[in-house]
Amino acid sequence: MAGVSLKKVSKKFGDTTAVEDLTLEIKDGEFFSLLGPSGAGKTTLLRMIAGVEKPDKGNICIDDVVVTDIPPKNREVTMVFQSYALFPHKTVYENMAYPLRKRKIPEAEIKKIVEETAEILHISPLLSRLPKQLSGGERQRVGLGRAMVRQPKVCLLDEPLTNLDAKLRVEMRGEFKKICKNLQTTIVYATPDQLEAVTMADRIAVLDRGRVLQYDTPDSLYDHPKNLFVAGFIGSPAMNFIDCTLVEKNEKTYLDAAEFKYEITDKAEKIRKKCTTQEIVLGTRPEDIELDVSRQKNAIQADVSILEPMGHRAIVHVQIGKITLVANVNLLGLKAGDRIWLRFNKQKIHIFDKKTGISIM
Repeated sequence: MAGVSLKKVSKKFGDTTAVEDLTLEIKDGEFFSLLGPSGAGKTTLLRMIAGVEKPDKGNICIDDVVVTDIPPKNREVTMVFQSYALFPHKTVYENMAYPLRKRKIPEAEIKKIVEETAEILHISPLLSRLPKQLSGGERQRVGLGRAMVRQPKVCLLDEPLTNLDAKLRVEMRGEFKKICKNLQTTIVYATPDQLEAVTMADRIAVLDRGRVLQYDTPDSLYDHPKNLFVAGFIGSPAMNFIDCTLVEKNEKTYLDAAEFKYEITDKAEKIRKKCTTQEIVLGTRPEDIELDVSRQKNAIQADVSILEPMGHRAIVHVQIGKITLVANVNLLGLKAGDRIWLRFNKQKIHIFDKKTGISIM
């Protein structure tokens, strides 16, 4: 295993900046996820760590050794693509043995390594099959196995679950993390799927347009997003955002959303100190919204527009005038058109500066 360090790394393709002044520290043995939308720079980052692309600026270190100018074959790094790239005419055994034969490893040692890796990946019964005889999940494991037989210090995974159907992706997430832990190598895993990243990674770097906006543990990203992009990208359903203006009336401070006013007097001083404008964005996660058919203290009247039952819970879309909010609540026997009362969990609301997008609290 080995840690990976990127220091002020930049990469352009013509006039397009793929990665800009990016710094990251990935710990030895960590399962680290690069999370972001298409075009965020995830694949370019993996390719630079692998040595397939060279950064225009900055340095890349693996195991405290600067590898920026070291060719890919000497980096002890492997990369698994979302297509798996298996040889269709070779058996699973031959696919896994191929990189070892390229390195002229003795056949007896190749057999031992392939069989041990297949055992870890639970694909031992498949060694004599061709890729076309495998399911998507099995092909994905073979692709990982072919990378792992080289016993790399770092394994780079570029959206490896993307080609699986939805049900298999859910099944594979937990299994995949367990397999990667058993392989005892540093994993750098790129994905646009926040659920994959949150459920599998030890830490996550959220990227957008070649920049790291925040990197931390899944819980910290969820509970303490540093900006609007991270807050909206982490979590499903996504965080609700409400444009507000900070106003004062009768010695109390409110967030005025036009359709309702939300008192925030106890947090007003902290907001004023950090905010560059009176324009605020109030953020609240769907599970931090409470709904009730009877009026409660500090409640806001709303109308149910859409219900999405999910067993004992439901995703409920509500309207407060022109404002639409999504709540994740215990199913209350509601139906579209019902008038209800809504409250925010005040201890878990998020406040953002609308001008900068930066979190205030």
